[in-house]
Amino acid sequence: MHLFESLFKKILIIIVVLCLLSLAVYFLLLKDIQKQNEISFDLIEKLNMQTRRDAELRFIGDNLSSTQTERYKINSYFISAEESGIVDFIEMVESLGNHSGISLEVNSILLKENSSKSNPPDLIEDMKLGLKIGGDWSNIIYFLEMLDLAPYKISFDKVYIEKNDDKIKKDKLDENWIGIINLSVLKFK
Repeated sequence: MHLFESLFKKILIIIVVLCLLSLAVYFLLLKDIQKQNEISFDLIEKLNMQTRRDAELRFIGDNLSSTQTERYKINSYFISAEESGIVDFIEMVESLGNHSGISLEVNSILLKENSSKSNPPDLIEDMKLGLKIGGDWSNIIYFLEMLDLAPYKISFDKVYIEKNDDKIKKDKLDENWIGIINLSVLKFK
């Protein structure tokens, strides 16, 4: 019986050792699986973030494409930053004057920091333009209407029109009315 007990104890010890070994292997595998899960979750999170970023970039690209005409239209309300933009604007004003049948002289041009809080000061500035005009009342009003309809953000700072009482100038230039117009136009820097 003693032999049986000693054999039983040995078998029991072997079973306990095997159980402990299998438990140790189980915990090692469990830790490895947890580590692999964390790596997988990190990769999935990175993939999701990249997918969201790609979707946002695609949305921005689509938005840029779909708003291109509107952005072009908005940019056309400003005088371009190049010097030719100022010249083109003045030539447009002069051609409106010729088309309206008035005499027009540009007295002053002043570039000034934009004081509006709605416009970024590092991108946009005001161009102040002083004009001296003369002609028939209806032609001057037509010129002002055409200038108001021009595709720029124009603000009339001062419009002063008076009857021309100077007979010499009136007969010579055919200007029944004379005036001064000060206007502001937004311009890219």
